[in-house]
Amino acid sequence: MGLLTSLSLKKEGRLTEKWTYDSKSSLLCGPSVSNLNNDGDESIVIATKNGTIICLDENASLKWEFRISEKIDSVDLMFLEAESIHSILTPPQAYDIDGDGKKEIIFGTQLGTLYVLSSQGKLLWKFATGSAIRGGALSCDINNDGKMEIIFGSDDKKLYVLTNKGKLLWTHTLSCGIQTTPAASQKQRSIVFGDDDGNINCLSFEKKILWSYQTGGKILAEPTIATLSGEDGELIFCGSTDNKIYALDFQGNLRWAFQTQGSILAKCIVADIDEDGITEILVTSCDNSVYMISRDGEKIWSYQTDFWIGSPPVLMDIDNDKHAEVIVGSYDHNLYVLSGEGSYVLDHIPGLSNIIHQAGHYADIQTQDPGENIGKKIWQYGFSDIIMGIAHTKKDLIVAVKTGKIVCLSHTR
Repeated sequence: MGLLTSLSLKKEGRLTEKWTYDSKSSLLCGPSVSNLNNDGDESIVIATKNGTIICLDENASLKWEFRISEKIDSVDLMFLEAESIHSILTPPQAYDIDGDGKKEIIFGTQLGTLYVLSSQGKLLWKFATGSAIRGGALSCDINNDGKMEIIFGSDDKKLYVLTNKGKLLWTHTLSCGIQTTPAASQKQRSIVFGDDDGNINCLSFEKKILWSYQTGGKILAEPTIATLSGEDGELIFCGSTDNKIYALDFQGNLRWAFQTQGSILAKCIVADIDEDGITEILVTSCDNSVYMISRDGEKIWSYQTDFWIGSPPVLMDIDNDKHAEVIVGSYDHNLYVLSGEGSYVLDHIPGLSNIIHQAGHYADIQTQDPGENIGKKIWQYGFSDIIMGIAHTKKDLIVAVKTGKIVCLSHTR
């Protein structure tokens, strides 16, 4: 499948392919991993382009399979490719929406239907919207009735809120489609979601629009809500196709915006990535790079691959050394494992800056940084096609490849 190279003397071992599963269909999104039955066993759930949901155990044995079967009228067939009519564009979400201790699986389709399956892969109910569902669904108790509601957007310009039985509670209508997975804050009693007009919207649990923040491009990335170290209030972090990631407070005020050179399509991670006791932000971009950004919106380090990175990063201690690694999958067909700490690299000839940096010399070179912090690559693993997304079990990486292969990588010494 690929060749591994270890580039750090401090890291031992290598990544090896533990197993590969062929889904028999192209993939448009990454896998998801969850303890569906609350029994300690993790399940790997894959959604395919042809509308099949596949559930595997940790050893790639098939647990169950669910195939979408919908009647398609001639009008729909005029606008959709036959092979992508049932396409699922976002990894299925797993929530215990009925309080029975087992998680249900929720996903939307290109045809605009939201499905809810039991942990055993049986259809519980479905709900039809007026257009494609491109983002994922969120489950949250928004009305304090002790029951979970389901929140999601559609290309039909509506944000939907359903009961856990699939009954419509309310909708909020915009002037454009919604392609993001929404986020919610119980503390702020608010739902946050992006739209195709480039707005980051904040809606109260009572359906009141609180504010909208206009960015310069369509919002496809799922917002992240998190509290930075040393602060009490939650912030919203959301990327845009205008190449920026925005940090906003819950009054809609801009804390900072960080500029990349490509669209940001995926959710970011907010955590203490380099283990210095301070929160950082990890974001991927279609400028081929992954960035670690400080809590103040300044670049700490970046690492460039050879093509777009369109899926979220993963933070995981893959080699069990009690230090988490940063893991990204690129459209260049490679998976990269990076250290949370960057490394400083000079971009000048040693001694040159001392010669030029003299009184009376005001050339650009004297004001340029003599180097930069870049991500430190530990391992790289090659695949046969684009990596659509990564998830992880307690000890292994699960990689979805566009051709339909699901690959489990394990660290060995």
